[in-house]
Amino acid sequence: MKKLQIQFSTGYNWKYNLTHPWEIPKHIYYEVRYFIQRGLYGYADSDTWSLDYYLSSWLPSAIRRLQGAHGHPCGLTQKKWEIILERIAEGFEAGIKIEENCLYKGKEFALLQRKEKYGLKLFTEYFHNLWD
Repeated sequence: MKKLQIQFSTGYNWKYNLTHPWEIPKHIYYEVRYFIQRGLYGYADSDTWSLDYYLSSWLPSAIRRLQGAHGHPCGLTQKKWEIILERIAEGFEAGIKIEENCLYKGKEFALLQRKEKYGLKLFTEYFHNLWD
């Protein structure tokens, strides 16, 4: 389980808060607002700014929680189902790597793209089987 971490920064540079302390209350306001929105609607305004990244950030761990669950689709063994779930999770993680780092080139980039495409294909194929 992840620990709840509150970050008091408005960017990647923590020194910004030292030179702009008036930004801290504004940042806290928005974090509380987003927390309440997630409780009410299941998502926040900040999540929709990059919905693909937001979903890819938590879906792999949610998909992996289904491994070893109570059931699996008809026609598949539990082992085969767990392999499919792992491929789906790896596909979303490959998408995150592609989006976070534009430095991938050649074979490495192509491998990540194939993993993402295959994972998304399995995700759509087994979408209605993602339950415990």
